[in-house]
Amino acid sequence: MIKSICNLFCTALLLVCFVQNVNASSSQLDSAVNYLRTKIENSSNSENPISKIEGALALQDVDNELSDSDLAEIQSAALFVADDWAKIRTLALQDVEIDRADFISGLEIVRSPSKFAVERALSAYSLSNASVGGASSETLNRLRSELSSTQNVRGGWGGKKPVPEVSTTALTLLAWFDEKPPAQAVTFLLDNQNPDGGWGKPASRPLETALVLRSLLSISNTPVESVDRGVQWLLAQQLPNGSWDNDLYTTAIAVQALVRATSDIVITDIEVSPESPITSDQVTVSVKIQNFGINSSEAKDLEIFVDSAPVTTIPLGSLTPGESVTLILADVFVSTAGMQKIQVRAPPDSGEHRTDNNYLEQEFTVLTPPDLAVTSVTPNTDRLIFG
Repeated sequence: MIKSICNLFCTALLLVCFVQNVNASSSQLDSAVNYLRTKIENSSNSENPISKIEGALALQDVDNELSDSDLAEIQSAALFVADDWAKIRTLALQDVEIDRADFISGLEIVRSPSKFAVERALSAYSLSNASVGGASSETLNRLRSELSSTQNVRGGWGGKKPVPEVSTTALTLLAWFDEKPPAQAVTFLLDNQNPDGGWGKPASRPLETALVLRSLLSISNTPVESVDRGVQWLLAQQLPNGSWDNDLYTTAIAVQALVRATSDIVITDIEVSPESPITSDQVTVSVKIQNFGINSSEAKDLEIFVDSAPVTTIPLGSLTPGESVTLILADVFVSTAGMQKIQVRAPPDSGEHRTDNNYLEQEFTVLTPPDLAVTSVTPNTDRLIFG
């Protein structure tokens, strides 16, 4: 067990990505939320159910959920949608009763190679947020492998009208939520970013830009600079009534994207040196942390545990977007032999959307010193004295 920790210091690595710090101001998000609520609560039955579903999910993302009656109405309207994947999106609503048949239908879409890439990706993404749990790791890995094999020569998906190739690629990329997607797909989206920071042809459009941003902010290797430029462009397009293009669906996707445009503290690695110390040795523990978000993180205390028992905290200053630091615990004294587990947790920032990557653990083995034993005796005859 680790008994004491001293000589604590931290070293900043020269891996800083100098990006302008942007943030969707609370007034802008509040304005968008008000538009969504008003539009959904006062909409007629003619309103597209898919737009209502995405609007409800956007409100859920900002902890401003609809009433039970409104949610029930949205769930009921989804029953009449022709596209099965659209019904599956309702499974991501946290306060609605999950229909077992719909859940099974969602899994079938994810598993079916005959379905369109967007259908499969959106179903997997929706199930990941369902209160009853998502697809298994095995199913997701198979889905991602099959989708990767259907990429076009440019690295994207689709391209046939009426859905542009950029939008199809962005939607398909959601299958890699919280994971690292195919590099060619990300490169394709970045290559199609317009000089003004948005996406769309022949000119940037809020919907395509929001779809791309939502996807790039959902994967594990968010391209910080490109996303930063996209967020700036999208924020500048918001109308005085809080909407984008006076459209429920576009505004819902924009809110879902912007709420993810926060800091994202990730503990990327823990190293113990030497890897297999002997009891009473002093070891060095290195913890690497990086801000993968597009806003500076809050200063906090990094929490260190050994076998779930709290050991110490380490001050961690604010990290700029893309900045990485290594915190080093020197002269850590280990006294107990056997398997040990070091656990590190960074308390999430207020508003930090992803928190699953704020924790990491590393096992290492503490060996016992070798026993010393006399195995043989060789006399030195030159010094023997006979008497």
